[in-house]
Amino acid sequence: YPTQGKAPFTTSRMVDSARNAQGTMVGRMVGRSVDKQELGWQTISPELWWEMNRWFEEGHFTFYCHYFSHNLGRWETRMFYLSDVTCSPVNVDAATGMPEYYEDASFSVVDCGVI
Repeated sequence: YPTQGKAPFTTSRMVDSARNAQGTMVGRMVGRSVDKQELGWQTISPELWWEMNRWFEEGHFTFYCHYFSHNLGRWETRMFYLSDVTCSPVNVDAATGMPEYYEDASFSVVDCGVI
């Protein structure tokens, strides 16, 4: 499980908007809300980090995710895709290039918007 405080839940809403003659915003939401989950670890072993990333690289760029929606207060199942992946290698062996561990490793998964 991600490190406490390193798994923010974000929701985006696309809006079709403009301003009327009085300068008031006139708009409406387009489609449905789209969720994003960031998953981060303060430290993680290379083996576990590589295992997770291999899963995505080996044909699971998009996947169905069953998750708790913090906006709706219920479980949802939606198609997601892998977005940004970040890690900071620590104590890298000069001969092998392999780190002892990773710090601030994270990835984001984003709702595809498919209904």
